[in-house]
Amino acid sequence: MKQLIKYEFRNLLGNFFGIFFGIAFPILMTNILHPVIMSKVPEAAQGSASVQIYITNLLMVPLAMMFVGFSALFSQELENDVTIRMQLFGINESQQMKAKMVAQGLSVVVGISIYSLFTLPILNLPKPTIFAVISLVIAIIILSIILFILSFSIALLAKKFSVTYGITMTLYFGMMVFSGMMGIETQDLPKVFQYISKGFPTSFIVSDFKEVWTLTSYNFAPLIQSLLFFGAVSGLVCYGALAQRKRKLENF
Repeated sequence: MKQLIKYEFRNLLGNFFGIFFGIAFPILMTNILHPVIMSKVPEAAQGSASVQIYITNLLMVPLAMMFVGFSALFSQELENDVTIRMQLFGINESQQMKAKMVAQGLSVVVGISIYSLFTLPILNLPKPTIFAVISLVIAIIILSIILFILSFSIALLAKKFSVTYGITMTLYFGMMVFSGMMGIETQDLPKVFQYISKGFPTSFIVSDFKEVWTLTSYNFAPLIQSLLFFGAVSGLVCYGALAQRKRKLENF
């Protein structure tokens, strides 16, 4: 299993989109936007604004690497029958998926670590509470797992790289827009779009953690509900993808 995880990790390092948009782009955006935004924000609100910038761009890491990046790699493997050929060498689908999830999880950890290393020195964030840090870690872990399941399911349903890439890229930018990650606050969106944004946990992570950063308790009910909804949708898509694959294997 260790060798398989190493193989999957080396494989994802060849994905330009994941590396650039999951690591380099968030660092670049933070370094460019932070001084511009701080020059327009009152001094009393700069701490909260810096936290929002940090959290917003941090979310690009799992979105780009775990969602778009993984689905692109996996769809290419499906299209070229790589997963089937690996089964001929005694590596079943369950083992392949476990290795992919571990490798993708490690990539997100590495990506967030590198992002934090290059951005925290310039952001001058207020000191977070242990409660805020633990809550953020749990939220990112759960979000990453859901994104993995959804990207896996989309690739399994679409089968082709071009279709998978088109769907995930559309959802990627859609989540960023509806979550207030593209410069427009969620509350500034039209009412109908505000309702849609509530289905994406990223919108609550962006808005909640700038508030909870220095607190020791917080009402995470809306975020939890959004995670449950998003997870349920991803689970249904996964169920449909696995059912379709099972029918095709039986007919084959």
